[in-house]
Amino acid sequence: MRAAAALWLGLMAAPALGPAAPAPTPAEAPALVAPRAGIHLVTPAEGAVYAAFLDQAFAPISDDGPVVRETLLVENDSLDAWTPNRRAWEAWLLKRNGGQGRADDALMQAFLRRPQQAIRFYAFPAAQTPVRLIRSDVLAPLLARGWDAFYDAYPKVQGVLSFSGVQFKADGTEALFAAQQRCGKRCGYRDLILMRQVNGAWTLVMQDSLP
Repeated sequence: MRAAAALWLGLMAAPALGPAAPAPTPAEAPALVAPRAGIHLVTPAEGAVYAAFLDQAFAPISDDGPVVRETLLVENDSLDAWTPNRRAWEAWLLKRNGGQGRADDALMQAFLRRPQQAIRFYAFPAAQTPVRLIRSDVLAPLLARGWDAFYDAYPKVQGVLSFSGVQFKADGTEALFAAQQRCGKRCGYRDLILMRQVNGAWTLVMQDSLP
């Protein structure tokens, strides 16, 4: 009886365990993401917006000159970080634009409320310039070795691009997101991008730089 009572009391004191987390799929397992952010899986609709942006903002550059761009390198599992300063600058840039370059007000507010998250691609849609994905946990140690090491590993690219998630207008006719390019010690930008459906195609209507 004493043994049974002790066992019963031990079970009552033990914390309840929830269901076991599912094992990662083979596609997920290689990616190492810091636990400080959830993972946002890029949808086909978002992928189409990214591809349209790349086609309009990054035309292919042949290798017959000093600048070469044969491939676009896109960071996979990039962190779309939340900081008060960044959100304040995004709000200021979005509200200063007028006319055709201004996003819908409800769309702007939804974009500014987006959570911190890691942006994960399982594939990238076809673009005029071929796109290659590089995981964030592969990119970080490579950049720590310097840009010469980066370009030795990835020649004929112009740095690496990272995206935020895409926020769509309720009727699906506008898409708002952020894009960052890193290309050297003093080379790069972080932009807000507004795309709009024009005659059934995503069209770049605003690209404005964050500090």
